[in-house]
Amino acid sequence: MRSLVSSGGTETGGTDMRKSLPICSLLFAVVLTFVFQSSVFSQEKVFPARQMNYMICFDPGGQSDRVARMQQPHLERIFKQKVIIDDKVGGGGALGWKELARAKPDGYTVAV
Repeated sequence: MRSLVSSGGTETGGTDMRKSLPICSLLFAVVLTFVFQSSVFSQEKVFPARQMNYMICFDPGGQSDRVARMQQPHLERIFKQKVIIDDKVGGGGALGWKELARAKPDGYTVAV
């Protein structure tokens, strides 16, 4: 006697999920490839395109300032842009953090 419930759906005319899964995965990979190579993604500007501001929210000559000045030549070499170190002292760092919060969120201003 034949069972009324089909294990894979192939006896009743349905599709076998195990056979269609690799095809769907391949189709999804092809679509993602075309999306990431589209003109929208290829027209993005190279970052950074201008100088970067590296704000130090603590006293000049302190540990944060010394480390930032040691990092400066390496950052300039990596980014191929000028990195300006700017000490913003006041309020235990609050003045610098406030200025960072007001800066345009474009990635050109960072703070320590």
